[in-house]
Amino acid sequence: MGAISQNGDVAQLGEHLLCKQGVAGSSPAISTKKEGKKLKKATLIFFILFGGVILSAPKVSAKEYNNFMAVEVSYWLPSSDADVRATELSVLGTNIDVENDLGIDDSPAVTSISASFNLVRFNRFVFSFLSIEADGNKDITRDITFKGRTYSVGENVSSSYEFKHYEGYYEFIPFKQDAAELGVLVGVKYIEIDSQLTSNTSTISESASVKGPLPIVGVQGEIRLPYKFQLSGVGKGFIINYSDSDFKLIDIVTALNYDINNFLRATVGYRYFLIDAEDGDNKADIEFTGPVVGLTGSF
Repeated sequence: MGAISQNGDVAQLGEHLLCKQGVAGSSPAISTKKEGKKLKKATLIFFILFGGVILSAPKVSAKEYNNFMAVEVSYWLPSSDADVRATELSVLGTNIDVENDLGIDDSPAVTSISASFNLVRFNRFVFSFLSIEADGNKDITRDITFKGRTYSVGENVSSSYEFKHYEGYYEFIPFKQDAAELGVLVGVKYIEIDSQLTSNTSTISESASVKGPLPIVGVQGEIRLPYKFQLSGVGKGFIINYSDSDFKLIDIVTALNYDINNFLRATVGYRYFLIDAEDGDNKADIEFTGPVVGLTGSF
């Protein structure tokens, strides 16, 4: 696809900028004891009703609390959109649209495997892996410079890339009821991107490799519906601007789940994945989007 830095390594992002902003608010003064009693009574009624809704929620998924491990196998049908630029030895690379310039089509169905471990009710570890491969062949319609080599207009160029994605994160779920759950997560993704351009006319061939760990933070939630259905979503990412480097990572999955029985769950959903990185004269803007289906087994 393209190198993010000249030596092919992803710089580890060690600095975290945490900003806290105070918000000041005001409320109108209560001038009489009568108004104060009404306010207290309304507040008490609100908390009683809210607590009653939570405590009376139907127990449709209490079995989850007793499952130590779950394994999911899913199939993703991603459409890709990528622009890359790779500079070498001060030779500025061309902004390359991998589909229009190189003829690389969308990847076939991608298999993803994930495993989650429930330690206690409010804690969970999740690990996952997926690999995306695609290739293309085209008589290029303009001069393309990649990694210091120029491929001239009219040359027949074969190109390919492989994208590997490893992920591990910890979930803390402070809100977990039979009707819904909401949690936060922190972890790391390890990305490997290998790419190659080969001219079948002049035998010029260049390859580029990008690999390294990337921190992530995010949120996840689930709402349990009647008839063993659930709506779930998880969003993860990281954004940083540092010196002449800009980096953005976004990974969002939404799904409708159905519990087949106490041990099997079917899933249909949609996934959006984006890496947008620029380091000096090198750039990689890679986007995958598409439907996903899966099957989860719990133990």
